[in-house]
Amino acid sequence: MSISYFKALKYLSIIGFFLLFTSQTVMGDESVVARVGGIPITTYELKRQVSRILPLNSSYHGGVSREKLEEIEEKALGELIGQAMKVRYALDNEIVVSSEELEARLQPVWEKFPTPDLLAEALQGESVSALRASVYRGLIAQKAEKVAIAQQVNVQEAEVRDFYQANQQRFFRPRMFRASQIFIKVDPRLTPEQKTPFLEKAQDLSARGKAGEDFYNLAYYNSDDEKRYVGGDLGYFHEGQLIADIEKAIVKMQVGEVSDPVESIYGYHILKLAEIKDPVQLSYEEKKDDIRSELEQQKYETLYAAWMTSLQESCKVERMEGPIASAPGVERPEGKKNRSL
Repeated sequence: MSISYFKALKYLSIIGFFLLFTSQTVMGDESVVARVGGIPITTYELKRQVSRILPLNSSYHGGVSREKLEEIEEKALGELIGQAMKVRYALDNEIVVSSEELEARLQPVWEKFPTPDLLAEALQGESVSALRASVYRGLIAQKAEKVAIAQQVNVQEAEVRDFYQANQQRFFRPRMFRASQIFIKVDPRLTPEQKTPFLEKAQDLSARGKAGEDFYNLAYYNSDDEKRYVGGDLGYFHEGQLIADIEKAIVKMQVGEVSDPVESIYGYHILKLAEIKDPVQLSYEEKKDDIRSELEQQKYETLYAAWMTSLQESCKVERMEGPIASAPGVERPEGKKNRSL
């Protein structure tokens, strides 16, 4: 069938509350791992949630132990239970998602899997209507959170100013430096004798820099790090941000001065100090936007925690019998890898 098959799906009237409960009638209990206030959580949703978490927990070689996988599956189910509670809240408060919003979210799926066969392979047994219901639940949970929490967060100008006045020490910028370097990389396993040619090269470059040769070009053609492409420019930094040996040398330098080679565990560094900025108290105008964002985040987290506690107290959670780890559709790391939705 052609892509028009999928365009036709856009006109299906599976919206609103009816869509939420469709998945309960088209799927048997064997494809549901839990219900929260009557809202189903399917094995397919669980699999997708696990796949989002897995990359953050895999080792360099991609391995995940069985114990870790079961922990991830439990975490994924917990997140889906939280989402279902938000859906229940949306139902109780007549919060809906429009068909246009749903189709906008599904459009990338139709584009990624432009034929029924490709889509069916990716769904791995899940029906299109069940996928739509799952996506709808995700969208309506987001809207519920926005209505219940985000729209309630309000920080007044007086709160922002009071916070600045009470925490001015937090908004003090220490002395800042800007410098450039020529870096000569040296294997730390070399003996002092083996390091001699590298030291001699660094000493030569230092002497050329002190003699007035263009430091940008010296770094560009001789430095062993990516900063060479910007003439060795390290940008602005304050005390405590650089390797101790380099910082110790820089704080003793004058603007425009080129250093002798400075040794670190990585090699030799020839430094040129470009600028020093004195310590300064940042003004209210400079920091008010950051403060407002911080206070809004604090209020959001407080309101969110209270909201979720109330949802947990009011929503009945039914978990199906049997271990989550054996739920159909939840693949082991060694299993067949399919294209992800």
